[in-house]
Amino acid sequence: MEYQSLRDAAQQGSIDDLYASIQEDAKVLDRIDEIPFIETPLHYAAFAGHARFAMEIVRLKPSFAKKLNQHGFTPVHVALQNNHDQVVLQLIDVDENLVRVQGREGVTPLHYVAETGNLLLLSEFLKVCPKAIEDVTIRKETVLHIALKNNMFDAAELVLGWLQRAWTKDAASWERTLLNQQDEDGNNALHIAPTTLIGMEYQSLRDAAQQGSIDALYASIQEDAKVLDRIDEIPFIETPLHYAAFAGHTRFAMEIVRLKPSFAKKFNQHGFTPVHVALQNNHDQVVLQLIDVDENLVRVQGREGVTPLHYVAETGNLHLLSEFLKVCPKAIEDVTIRKETVLHIALKNNMFDAAELVLGWLQRAWTKDAASWERTLLNQQDEDGNNALHIAVSKNLTKIVRILLKFRRRLFGDNIIDINAKNYEGFTAFGMLQGDNEQMKKILCNARWFNIMHCSRVTSHANYFKSPVSIDERLYIHFLRRTTLISNEMRNALLVVAALLVTVSFQTAVSPPGGVWQDNYIPMTNTSNRAAPNNASGEYLQHPHYAGTAVMGNTFFEVLGHLNSVAFFAEVYMIHILLPSGFRTVFSIPLYSLSLSFIASLSITSPNRVPAGLLWIWKNFGYFWSCSSLLLVIVFELIGRFRGYRLVEAFLPRK
Repeated sequence: MEYQSLRDAAQQGSIDDLYASIQEDAKVLDRIDEIPFIETPLHYAAFAGHARFAMEIVRLKPSFAKKLNQHGFTPVHVALQNNHDQVVLQLIDVDENLVRVQGREGVTPLHYVAETGNLLLLSEFLKVCPKAIEDVTIRKETVLHIALKNNMFDAAELVLGWLQRAWTKDAASWERTLLNQQDEDGNNALHIAPTTLIGMEYQSLRDAAQQGSIDALYASIQEDAKVLDRIDEIPFIETPLHYAAFAGHTRFAMEIVRLKPSFAKKFNQHGFTPVHVALQNNHDQVVLQLIDVDENLVRVQGREGVTPLHYVAETGNLHLLSEFLKVCPKAIEDVTIRKETVLHIALKNNMFDAAELVLGWLQRAWTKDAASWERTLLNQQDEDGNNALHIAVSKNLTKIVRILLKFRRRLFGDNIIDINAKNYEGFTAFGMLQGDNEQMKKILCNARWFNIMHCSRVTSHANYFKSPVSIDERLYIHFLRRTTLISNEMRNALLVVAALLVTVSFQTAVSPPGGVWQDNYIPMTNTSNRAAPNNASGEYLQHPHYAGTAVMGNTFFEVLGHLNSVAFFAEVYMIHILLPSGFRTVFSIPLYSLSLSFIASLSITSPNRVPAGLLWIWKNFGYFWSCSSLLLVIVFELIGRFRGYRLVEAFLPRK
C-alpha cells in the first residue's frame, strides 16, 4: 500500500503526498531501489510530465534516474516517449551522463531523439555529453545509422555538422568511428544514406537534376570535382540521372551520361535504373536518347528481373516495344525472376496488341538466333509451369492461339510450341480452356492431331529414355554422332574440298581428255572439208561422230564416265552431310539440278549412241545417283520428324 501511495503521488505530481508516504515508511525508497527492474515514482512522474516532482525524487534518490523499468526504459526514455522535453532537460541538467544510459536494445536517449528527429534535444544532448556520440545499440547502430534508417535526414545533417565542427581531442577518433562503424548487416552510414554523407554538393546536384540545369551541374562539380565518383561508388543510390529521368530533362540526362556513363546502369534503392524511372513517368524521349547511347540498357534487369522491354510489354507501349526489339533483339531472351518472358508479361497483363507485335516480330526475325528465340520464347514455362499457349488458351484468345500454332519447325512440319506440355498443376493447354469456345476447341484438336502425325508418341523424357531404341533411331543417332564430331573449322575445310572436287568432276564431264568434235560426220553422206581417201575403195578411215561428243574411244570414255560419276555423286552426298541441318533441304534442289546437268553432260559427250533400252537404263541409273543425296536427306528428315525430334530436343541445353 505504501508503494501504491507513492505511485499515486507521482501520477498527481504531489510532493506533499510523497513525503506523507516517506513518513509512513522511511525506507520505502530504499526497498524500491533494491529491485533491479521496477517502475519507480520517477518513471511515473516522467510519464505524467511532473518536472518538479521528478526533480524532488532525483534529489532524494539519484539512482532512480538510471533505473530501468520492466520494459527496459529509464525515466529519461519514458519522458522522451511522452514528449515531456522539460522533464528531460531538467534530469540531464542534474546528470549529463543520463544521455548515455542504454535502455532496451542498447538505445540511449541520444539514439531516441535521432530516431524521432527532435533536433532541439539532439543538439542539447551533444552539447552536454559529447561522448554519447560513441554509443552503439545491440544492432551495432550509431546515432547516424538510426537517423538515416528512419529518414531523419535533418537529424543526420545535424550530427554530421556537429562532427565537422568538433575540436576536442577525441573529435578525430569520433569521425573515424562514426563514419566507418558497420551495423549488424555490415552497412556503414555511407551505404544507408549516401545523399546525406556526400553533403550539400550532392543536394545541389539533385536540385540541378530536378531543374535540368546544366550550369548548376558544373557549379557542383567545381565545388567538388569527385562528387560524381563518390556517388558512383555506392551500389544503390538515386543518381542525378535518376532525378533527371524522373523529371524528363533529356539534355541534362545526356550530359550526365556523357560525364558518367556508368550511371545509366545504376540502381536506386528501389531497384530501378534511370531507364526504368523514365518509363514509369512516361518520358519516352529520355528513354530513346539513353538507349541510343547504349542499346544494352534495354536488357538491364531491375527489380524482380524486369527489363525495360518487359516494362513496355506490361504497359502496352507499342512504339517503344518495337524500338527496343529493333535496337537490341537479344533482349527477347531475358526472363524475370518469375521465369516470365516478354510474351508471358504481355498476355498476363492483357496487352494483346503487344503480344501480337512480339509474335509478328518473331515470325519475321531472320538473324542466326531467330530459330533459337522461337523455340525458347514459345516453350518457356513460368514459375507455375505455364507457357504462352497455356495463358492464351486460359484467356480465350483465339487469334493469339492461331498465331502461336503457326510457328513450325519446318515449312510443313510440326508445331514449335509443345501443345502437350503440362504446367505444374498437370494441365495441358487443352485443359486450360475456359467455357464453350468451340472454335478454340477445333483449333486445338486439329493441332493435336497434326502433332500426333509428326511427333513421337512418347510424352515425357523419362518415358522416352526408358523406351527401346528402334533401328531407324539407331541410324539417326549414328548420323548425329558423326556430325557432332566435326568442328566448324573442319566442316568449312571439307566443304571447300568437296566443292572443288565437284567442280573438277563436272568439268571432266563437259571437257573430257582429247576434247570434243566440233562438227558432225557420217560416212558417204557428208564429205565436206574431208581429206582425200587413202585406200582403193575411197572410204575414209575416220569413224562417224557428232559435234560435242568426245574424241576418245568408247571403251575409255565408259571407264572415265563411271569413275567420274562415282566421284561426283559421292562429293554431292558429302556436301549434303556437311551442310548444317537447316540448310540441307534448301540446297537439295540446286544440287539435284546440278546432278541432272552432270548426267546430261555425260550423255551429250558420250561417243557411243546406245539403243533406246540401254539408254533408258543408263538414264534411270543416272537419275538414281543424282537423286540419292536428296533421298537420303528426305529419309533423315522423316526419321527426324517421327523419331529424331524427341532425340534432339532431349539433349538440347536449357536456356
